[in-house]
Amino acid sequence: MIKIRKATLDDLDTVVSFCVKLTDIHHAFNDYYKPGKDIENSLRETYTQDLMSEEVLILVAEDRGKIIGYFDTAIKYAEKFKSVDAVAYIYDVFILPEYRRKGLLKQFMDIAIKAYKEQGLNVFELRVDVNNKDAMNAWLKMGFQNWQISMVKRIQ
Repeated sequence: MIKIRKATLDDLDTVVSFCVKLTDIHHAFNDYYKPGKDIENSLRETYTQDLMSEEVLILVAEDRGKIIGYFDTAIKYAEKFKSVDAVAYIYDVFILPEYRRKGLLKQFMDIAIKAYKEQGLNVFELRVDVNNKDAMNAWLKMGFQNWQISMVKRIQ
């Protein structure tokens, strides 16, 4: 039975290890991303602070006591050109491969939507690597729409 709950400091090691894996996935798409091991210490510091913040919602999914995924989102104050003052920003989602395509993303989103609606927010935002077709399709299926494309140029 899969259970979703709010993450605690006791989950820190697992959340950090999953974020390292996620970073390595991104690094495989493009070396613009650092390998996960290069940022593990800063991730630990960030998640320690985030797990104690009222403006951050980190959820974990468990199957028989084993964490199988996490969902990291926070209130982000919007830029002045946007029609809203703040959004629920999805920073990271990682689900172990054997648990993907089983409805966990929808369960994470349902909990986050309820939590942020109660705080008066009605917009979610996220960034997804254009090379990550599975993630792109999952978010589109969840009702997200393409809005902007971030671009980089390396200067030699």
